[in-house]
Amino acid sequence: MPMTFIGIDDTDAKGIKVKGSRRGTGRVARAVADELMSLGFDVLWILRHQMFKSSLIRTPGNNSAKSVTIAATSIEDAKRAFDVAVKAVGELAAPDSDAGVALLVGTPSVEALSLARRIQGEYVELTKVLETAERSGVSVARIGNEGMGIIGAFAASVLASTGNDGRVLDIPSSKLRDVRNLQIQVKEVHELGIADVRSVEGEVLDEDEMLMAEELKPVLRGFRPVLYVKKVGRAWMTVRVE
Repeated sequence: MPMTFIGIDDTDAKGIKVKGSRRGTGRVARAVADELMSLGFDVLWILRHQMFKSSLIRTPGNNSAKSVTIAATSIEDAKRAFDVAVKAVGELAAPDSDAGVALLVGTPSVEALSLARRIQGEYVELTKVLETAERSGVSVARIGNEGMGIIGAFAASVLASTGNDGRVLDIPSSKLRDVRNLQIQVKEVHELGIADVRSVEGEVLDEDEMLMAEELKPVLRGFRPVLYVKKVGRAWMTVRVE
């Protein structure tokens, strides 16, 4: 059975930065993941995908969309997960937001992937996204006023399906997001769901190596969360990679 990818974007109030509030897209995505897990879905990770920054795009932050990846599910269960996400986003998004949700099951079409990558680098009209989504089998839902969040949600769901885009915000099964300000062994990092720890030069660290970390922010590489580090003096320190 294929994996399921749910994209979410623009749950914030227009023009108001609400990082850390209950309406921020990252927090809404985590709430969606929690609800899905409570219903028995195997949520693998929550990702942050960088989108195009432009004055043409009304966004309160850095214009990133979020995605929730679910392990292999039937088409019926994927649709049920989508309904759960749409309901949760509708309840949590700011009343005057432009929130959107998207669902992709399995592998994206060439057209969908091409458009998703365009959305990361240029302004794309909503009509173009809606047309491509319909042709490519990507389900979308408008939650907010104009539904502009569908653009980022569509891109996030498609990019997540490549297994090679996005920074991991959380691995819900291990509560990775809550692990902060610590000295930790690579073996323990693996136990949190991070597949590899690599230096920025590409060296894979042994399990007995120690790391210093303010927070663990891996990226997705080949459907594997990978944490990057660099040597500072004699210590390995985590670094953030987009």
